[in-house]
Parts: sequence; C-alpha cells; structure tokens
Amino acid sequence: MAAPAVLNQARVFVGRLSRREKTIGLLVLAAGIAYLYATDVSQPIESRRVRATAELLQAKTEMEVLSATLAAARSELARIKSGGTPTPSAAPVLLHPRDGAGAVLDEILRLRDAAGVEVRGLVPSVAVDKGTYSELTVKVSVRGRTSDMGKYLALIEAHEPFLEARRLKMETTPASLPDVVSELEVGAFVAK
Repeated sequence: MAAPAVLNQARVFVGRLSRREKTIGLLVLAAGIAYLYATDVSQPIESRRVRATAELLQAKTEMEVLSATLAAARSELARIKSGGTPTPSAAPVLLHPRDGAGAVLDEILRLRDAAGVEVRGLVPSVAVDKGTYSELTVKVSVRGRTSDMGKYLALIEAHEPFLEARRLKMETTPASLPDVVSELEVGAFVAK
C-alpha cells in the first residue's frame, strides 16, 4: 500500500515541474546512471582486459625466449653429436649406473630448483638396455612462468646427451594464469 502512495506523490511532484526542470532532472539522472555504469561495470572490465592483454604479451615474449633457448640447446646438441666438446656452461652431469633412476629423478628435481618451477609429477619407466648404456624415460609434469619453463628446458637440454627433453606439451588455462602447465618426457642415458 505504501508503494502506490509514494508513486502517486512522485507523479504529483513531477507534474508540478516545468518542462525545463523535467529535462534537467532527466539529464542529471542519465548522467548518474552513466557514471555508475562507468565506475561499477565498464572500468573493472577494461582493467581486466588491459591486464589480460599485458599477460598475453608477456607470455608471447617469454615463449619467444623459450624458442630461442630451445634452438640454442638443440644447436649445442648437434655440435656435440658431430664430435665437438660441450661448452663449459653446458657440461653434462654423468649419471652413474649404480645410481639408476634415483639419480635421474634427483637431477630432474635439482634442475627444477635451479629454474624455479614446480614439478607436479614424476613417472619413470623401466630402463631399456641399449648395450653400452641404458635408456630411461621419465614423464614430468611441470608448472611455472613461461620464462622459468624456458630456463628449465634449457637446463635439461644442456645436459645432452645424458638428458633429453621430448614430447613437450605446454598449455595455459584461466586457472593456471599467469603460469604455464607442461607435460614432457625426459630421456636419460645412463652409462654402464
């Protein structure tokens, strides 16, 4: 009952206003609504868009660095396989046979600490005898910033021919931003 009475009083009040006063009142009301829309709806959306654009640009830049790092590591591997000696910064860590999978897992975790990424899972396979050496494959699940992921892959590749990154899959989801989630296989070559 109170609402109809208030509406009637508002009609009477508006009815008493001149045409000029009604126009000014509507303009003030429209300006108030536009201001509220701009502050409560548009600005937060715009700030999120700007932040997402900046993160996307940063991720693209980090991916370019990752690509360059991976290309350099592959170049170093090709140079080593063709008979060259490893550069001092890329000197491999020899994994002794008595250490087996434990040393490989320890090395993967040591590289994780050096790169600053989070290893979320390690699944080693059974070692395959290749004659003078054994080959072990470890599935690794990693999460971290793209630049740290590039550093982690570069560290793995720097250990060639004893450690080798294979089957890399990287993805970013809204839940993982600004991090990248990666799945890869690390091949380890253990001397006998």
